[in-house]
This record gives sequence, structure tokens and C-alpha cells, in this order.
Amino acid sequence: MDPAVITCPVYRNSQNNPDRVAIRSEATSLSYAQLERLIQGFAGKLKTAGMKTGDRIGVIAGNSVGYVALIFAAYRTGVSLVPISTRLKPDDWIDCIRRSGCRLLFIDAKRTAFARSSGCDLVILDGDESFEASETTIGEDSSFSREVLLDQEASVMFTSGSGGTPKGVILTFGNHYYNALASNENTRLRRDDCWLAVLPFYHVGGMSILFRAAIAGCSVYVMNGFDTDRINRLIDEGTITHISLVPTMLGSLLAAREMRRPPATLRTILLGGGPMSGSMLDDIEKLSLPVLTTYGMTETASQVCALSSTDLVDKMRSSGRPLGNVEIKIVEAEGQQACVNRDREIVVRGKTVFKGYLGEDTEATFDPDGWFRTGDIGCFDEDGYLHVKGRLDSMFISGGENICPSDIEKAASEFPGVSECVVIAVDDASWGKRPVLFVAKIGESDLGTPELRSFLETRLSRIQLPERIIEIDQFPRKSIGKIDRERLKEMLLKDIDSQGDS
Repeated sequence: MDPAVITCPVYRNSQNNPDRVAIRSEATSLSYAQLERLIQGFAGKLKTAGMKTGDRIGVIAGNSVGYVALIFAAYRTGVSLVPISTRLKPDDWIDCIRRSGCRLLFIDAKRTAFARSSGCDLVILDGDESFEASETTIGEDSSFSREVLLDQEASVMFTSGSGGTPKGVILTFGNHYYNALASNENTRLRRDDCWLAVLPFYHVGGMSILFRAAIAGCSVYVMNGFDTDRINRLIDEGTITHISLVPTMLGSLLAAREMRRPPATLRTILLGGGPMSGSMLDDIEKLSLPVLTTYGMTETASQVCALSSTDLVDKMRSSGRPLGNVEIKIVEAEGQQACVNRDREIVVRGKTVFKGYLGEDTEATFDPDGWFRTGDIGCFDEDGYLHVKGRLDSMFISGGENICPSDIEKAASEFPGVSECVVIAVDDASWGKRPVLFVAKIGESDLGTPELRSFLETRLSRIQLPERIIEIDQFPRKSIGKIDRERLKEMLLKDIDSQGDS
């Protein structure tokens, strides 16, 4: 029988391995004993501010050692954390704060002007330089709870809003905990490992790193902002052994390295958040990079599928096989299970699946058997590997046939010189909708649009061929580097309108 309560993994390590390094940054390094005392100090701040079990606190700040301590202090006091993206506009910050009902706001110093207008009580979240090892003795409290309820609300994390207004995803501590357990079973972390936390903590992929490291008793290197030179230095020095990235980040790292092979101390590159281009896959194979592709979402507290180190290179185009503590099915529109290699909707259920959406009826979110419909399209192959094809709401009908943008994008990504590509559907009087292909080239490479079209003609059906191919210098982005498709649609409509006016 699963426990209802567990001992906080940070506290457990502070007792069993007090001198082991728990957290590092450019400015400081703390042992598990020191991190535990820092957590207790933040718990004292929450208590002084009048926070009680079930209250919610907002955080608008970059990654820092203090942010890590605050996360675990909130969980230990029964307070729910609402990490809010620093990339949002102030009006969006206020919307997230009001929708989640935050009673207290932690914010970094450079955003205090906004904070005064938020209507919340404020606490300034200091940077790493404030947490020297000698200062972490302050605030130790032996009465502070060591236990955490698995079914308590731990966080409200907002989605990137690919389908419109960002949704508040309510996650329990158990969701985070069981997801980390399953990930660790797949990656087999060692106590001397160090996972780079460069993904922002307002993103579930960033926060999940903290749980994995604490459970394994290894360390985390906290970085605020993506700095290719600094990360490559940490890789070459052997400081970091594991890193979580999205494809655009990996592409930037490889470009800065000029195809230098990383040392063997870098054992895992967990890659998710979008498809790889054909050129990136070639680079991964040439350099024998330890890339493990993965699939997950905010609603499942991070990854639910991943490759393992024993998987073959020819499975790199997949997202791996299901991890523990979750079930995954591919279903038809009516709900029955789809056949192997048939692209249909991905549904999930299990211990890592969220509690519900903020302000929405749970019965509308899950079916009677507890399955959550992700809105993603994919299939399982004959070996049980998941292949994610895109979003259900991105599919469209052209000339009476279903068009899946990912099929066109996959073909285009294999053309030499294409770094990234995205298909957008545009209204068409004759066909209903037609695909328009946006492409970004690799560096200064000569990307010939007529040659690309000829290439696609040999790989796609006539109905799939793009109506237009538009070369773009840089894709608009949101969240942790995801391409902003809504912005691309706006750009396309403006271009069509301007041509109509000419």
C-alpha cells in the first residue's frame, strides 16, 4: 500500500548525508544540512506572514537558490506554490495572481515596481549571493514539519497557453513525487551526479529536476537564464552530468561548441518540448550524444515517456516508452483503443496526473474511468515506443482529407539547411484550408525554396504540399522556447492583407 505521508527527501538527506552537496550556483554551494536550514528559514517567513495550510503564494522570479528553498518550504508548511512566468506581461501576472487567489507574492528585486500594484503582500526573493553557507544557520526550527502529505495541493502551474488563455494546472505533492520516482528509475541517478537546472522553475520541466535530485540525494546546479558559453564550460569541466533541454537550446549549445564532442562525464541530455530537425538528429548521431527524447506535459508533472540509455539510435525519432506510475493509451474519437501505428489522441491516467484545472469542473476534465485526454496526437509502434505527431486542434481538412501538420514538418526538416519548420493552416475558398510552411535555415546556409518544394514533392502527397513556403530569420517564441504558432498566424494574416491591398 502506498504511503499517505512521506518524509521530505531534503530533510532525509540532511540527516543521512548532511555534508553532501545539494545545490550549486555560480555564487554559492550548499550541503543538504545547509539547504535544510535555509528551507526552515523560509518556512519561518511564511509563518510570520500568516500563511496557513491551503493558502497559495505566487512567485515571479528567475531561478535561484532561494527559489529552491522556498519551493520545499511551501510544501513542508502545506502552502501551495504558484510559479508565474517571468515572460508574461504585467497584466497577465495580475490575472494569474487573481485567478489563483494568492495571499502573498515573492518577487525578485528588479520587479518591485510591478509588485506594488499587484494588491498582494510582498516578500523580495533575494539572489544567490545572499545565501552564503555561514548564513544558513539562521532560522533553524526543530518543530518544523518533516513530513509531506502526498495528496495535498503542492502547486498551481500555468500552461504555456498554446490553446488560448493559459490554464492553471493543480498538482499534488504526490504528482511531483511519483513523477520523479519514475524518472529516476529510467535515468538511474548516482549520488555524485549533478543536474543542471536551467529550465525555469515556473515550468514543470524545471521544477521536476529539484524532486529528482532530492530523491536521489544528488545535487542541482541552478542557473538563471540560458548561457551557452557558461553551460559548455560546466560540461567541459565535468561539473554537470545531466541536463534538461528543448531542441532550440541543444542546437545553440552544439553551434557554440562547433561540433566538439562533450566529455563522458555528461551522461544524459533529456530532450523534450518539441520535435528535432533532421540535421539535429544527424549531429546527435555523429557526436554520439547521450540524448534521451521524452514526452510529457504540465498536467502530468513532467515526463510520462522517455528513451533509456539502452535504447537503439533508430528509436530517437520516438518519445520512448511509458515510465512508471502512469498509463497511456491511443484512442479513437469514440474512446476505443486504436491499433498500433494508427495516429489518434493520446490519453493518460495514473499517480502523476494532475488533480484538475483551476476554476473548472473535474468531471469535464476526466472521463468516468479517470483518463485525461491530452489533445495530442500520436501512436505506439510495434515495439511499444510512443511517436507524438502534434496537436489534435492543429489538424485540418483540405479538400476533404485530414492533414496533420507534423507530417509536412517532418518531411521538411529532413531537407539540408532547414533548422526548424512550422505548418500553419490558412483558409482557402476552394479547398477549405491549405498548409503554409514556415522554415528557418541553419546559419548562413543557402536554403533554396524551389529546391525545398521539389524535395517535398517526392515525400508528400499532392494534397499535403504547402500552398506557400515562407523563409523566416527567427521564429517567435514563448514559454521555454516553444514556437508561438498564434503569432505566426498573425504574421501570415498581415502578409495576406498587405498583398490584398497592393
